[in-house]
Amino acid sequence: MNLQPYAVNQSQMIGTFEPDQILRGRVLEILPDRTALVQLGAERMVARVGVIVPPLKIGQDYLFQIRQNTNPLLAKVIDRRSPGTDQPAGSVVDDVRTAFNLKNDSVTRQIIQAFLDHGDSLSRHSVLAARALLGGGAGALKDIPVIRWMLNRGLPMTPAFFQTAKNQINAPTLSTQLTDLKNALNQLTHQTPPTQSLKAALDKLAAIKGTPPLSLAAGLVGQSKAAALLKSFLKEQDPGLQLSDVKQAAFVKFLRSPMTVPDTAVMLNKIGSSLQPEAFIGSFRGYIAAHSGETVLQNVLNGTGSPGLLFNVLKQVGFDYEHSLGILLENGNPAETGSIKEKLLTVMQDVKTPNEIRKMSAQAVQRITGEQIQMASSDPLVAQFLLQLPVPFQKEIRNATVYWEGKKNGQGTIDPDYCTILFSLDLKYLKKTLVGMRVQNRSVTLTVQNDFSDLGPLLKKGRPILAEQLEALNYHLVSFVQTKKLDDRLIAKLARPLAVSNYTLDVKI
Repeated sequence: MNLQPYAVNQSQMIGTFEPDQILRGRVLEILPDRTALVQLGAERMVARVGVIVPPLKIGQDYLFQIRQNTNPLLAKVIDRRSPGTDQPAGSVVDDVRTAFNLKNDSVTRQIIQAFLDHGDSLSRHSVLAARALLGGGAGALKDIPVIRWMLNRGLPMTPAFFQTAKNQINAPTLSTQLTDLKNALNQLTHQTPPTQSLKAALDKLAAIKGTPPLSLAAGLVGQSKAAALLKSFLKEQDPGLQLSDVKQAAFVKFLRSPMTVPDTAVMLNKIGSSLQPEAFIGSFRGYIAAHSGETVLQNVLNGTGSPGLLFNVLKQVGFDYEHSLGILLENGNPAETGSIKEKLLTVMQDVKTPNEIRKMSAQAVQRITGEQIQMASSDPLVAQFLLQLPVPFQKEIRNATVYWEGKKNGQGTIDPDYCTILFSLDLKYLKKTLVGMRVQNRSVTLTVQNDFSDLGPLLKKGRPILAEQLEALNYHLVSFVQTKKLDDRLIAKLARPLAVSNYTLDVKI
């Protein structure tokens, strides 16, 4: 059988499958011209069918094995049944086991069955790696979802990543872990420098405001405009400043840095400016806001919008810790980001810190790392992430969950015209609240789910403001309503770690 996409770029499909992989598929409909609608793994495809004896049947499950990772892809049907006979129980698992030459033990069989039941692709290597990580204990089978999550995220099948994945799936939310850790630190009778530093970072998280850092402000207006604003700002501050090629290079390096106080000091020193770094950061951020040219953008830059708050939370927790550390080391600045993740790692290595605090810190680090992994899409055609954030709300740290899925265009960048967003909050007075947002061709539909309070008057009051702000960003608000029943399916989707995308593709087989 030939697998050849015609609704997406062919090169995007190459690499999504590997030779000898096996997927379970079901024929949904027989179409004209020797084609069929097939559910193959997690994808729905239009298949061009070769000569198969017996012919494919509607509603029948088959095993498809990838033969060549070429363009078009080649696959074959694995089927031991004789014409007119029913498939005996368990023979699908036996077909996979035989094709991969695997041992016939209970754990191996259940791994194969779980993968097939969920539409995952199977390879001999993945089954053997899963078998090695699960071992043979009584509790091994409950960790099969952990293995599936690792493979779907493209993670190395190593014990270290296995522990991170188990923590991501089974441990409490990050907000709960950080709150418990903060309470435990408050009860310590003797604080060490690392625990004091961690406690200060956690206190800072609860007090975060919405004013964006300078790096976000510059990113929102774009690098070209930020560079032009930087030059005009410095001209105003220091009219006698001469911009040589060396100074131009310093500008570029600064705009690509995290724009912290050390980064600012280096830039100001190279251009020969006497401005103080702290004062420069605040003044330049205000200058960007005043000259951004858009009211909505000005609101964000001045701290009255949520993007700055979410960005500051991500920064403070340490979601960009490794990236920022690399930039700091490259620029020759002290390797310190000030994030919670950095402080947690320091506490873990401090022998004077009580073991229970070190253990809680290690679990929190694993959780943050797991959330970072969730931000990487496992599908080359879809930008997708699921993220749980500890968000400051009324002097408490509350849990917020964000699911985002959108398409990528032919260049691999995000398509701003289409996306689906789910946002879940556990609020003190409104309790569980879900916000669903769907964007199609820049038309926005918003649905608020809450079964505790009637939010109708509040939504009606806020709709004109929301519509105006969306119009400023070239989006059109079509609907903004509340449903008074929570969708259990969406709650479950937000509660479990992200698996493979269910985005539908049209392809030829």
